[in-house]
Amino acid sequence: KKVIFWTIEWGFYSTDIVLVDHG
Repeated sequence: KKVIFWTIEWGFYSTDIVLVDHG
């Protein structure tokens, strides 16, 4: 379960990075 949670958090971080990069 921890691995799944980590993957979800990573996805959020990745999206945040992409948004910032585009900005």
